[in-house]
Amino acid sequence: MFGLAVAVVLIGVVVPNMRSFILNNRLTSTATELVRSIQTARTEATKRQQNVTVCLTADPTATTPACVASGYIAWIVFEDTNKNQAHDSGETILETHAYESSKISLLADNGKFISYAPTGFRTTDGGTSATKNISAIVVCDSRGINDASGGSNGLSLARGIVITATGRARITRVVDSTADNFDVTDLQTLTGGSC
Repeated sequence: MFGLAVAVVLIGVVVPNMRSFILNNRLTSTATELVRSIQTARTEATKRQQNVTVCLTADPTATTPACVASGYIAWIVFEDTNKNQAHDSGETILETHAYESSKISLLADNGKFISYAPTGFRTTDGGTSATKNISAIVVCDSRGINDASGGSNGLSLARGIVITATGRARITRVVDSTADNFDVTDLQTLTGGSC
């Protein structure tokens, strides 16, 4: 009986922690994979001397996947030869990535795309430079962006992805910072959505 009681106590402690570990790992891997795709787009734009775009799509398996502002389940990286931030017939798809859209939400402030010019700088509307200082993506789940520790460490459950006008992408978990507008709370506000 003593052994059974110890096992029950251990299960009661381990199972909730294991669930949090799985949820956090899912968010981290999705955010990391998306940042890697963004970095790939930037590198490929300079290497190919052609605009390369990352966009969100609802049907990554379509012959010509459409970039959409909502209802997306994946993202694609493609060579954007006509600089219209939309995948058209004949434009090479470099990568396709699906994520667990039933368990994870992506919130994006730039509508549906991040595009790079041959210089490696982020562009908007086919131009040569971005009009916004930053672009934001928040990767979250049903737990929202609240502090993971109940207020003691200032880290979000969600992952915020910041893409600067120069094109540099990075991940942040800071919930709220007065030092800059690159914290998860501000990034979620930029997207206009909520987890």
